[in-house]
This record gives sequence, C-alpha cells and structure tokens, in this order.
Amino acid sequence: MSRTEELYRRARRERPDDVAVLVAEDATWDGAEGKPRETLEVGSVEVVTLRGRHLRTVGGRGFFLQQLFQVVTWRNGKVVSIQDYRRREDALAAAGVAG
Repeated sequence: MSRTEELYRRARRERPDDVAVLVAEDATWDGAEGKPRETLEVGSVEVVTLRGRHLRTVGGRGFFLQQLFQVVTWRNGKVVSIQDYRRREDALAAAGVAG
C-alpha cells in the first residue's frame, strides 16, 4: 500500500486525528476525494487515479464512474499538496513524467 493509499484509507474512516499526522500544517489541497485505484510513485510525488460517482463536481470525467487524477506531494513523511487534474497526461507532466 502506498503512502497516499494509506492517507485515503484513514480519511475514509473519518478520523481526523489519523489523517492529521500525515498532512503538513501548510498543506494545500484541491478538495477532491474518491477511491484511489492506481498510484504511481515518482520520487517525492505520487500520481493517483481516483474513481467515484461524485467527482464530476470537481472536474472528473466519465459517465457512470468519474475519474480524476491527483498529484500528491510528500515532504518529510507528510502531504504538502494535492493537485487535481482532469487528464492523466496533465498529472503525469506535473509530476515530471513523460507519458
């Protein structure tokens, strides 16, 4: 399980204290939440594919199950930012991966 998958697992349990230990005080987050289906670790960032029914409101694409991509940046074991992208290619480019 990746660090980001662990973050989402804790968030689904709705225990803020469990999540807070993984998030830096100055972290920025676009606000989308869903179930991570795939993660790609690239150094200090992870590209996460999220799927869920309510992602359309934050830019997700798809008919029944929307899909959204996030770039999660970690520093010293804590999340410092999560940025949302509609297209996988854009998320990969933001993470510094050609693809």
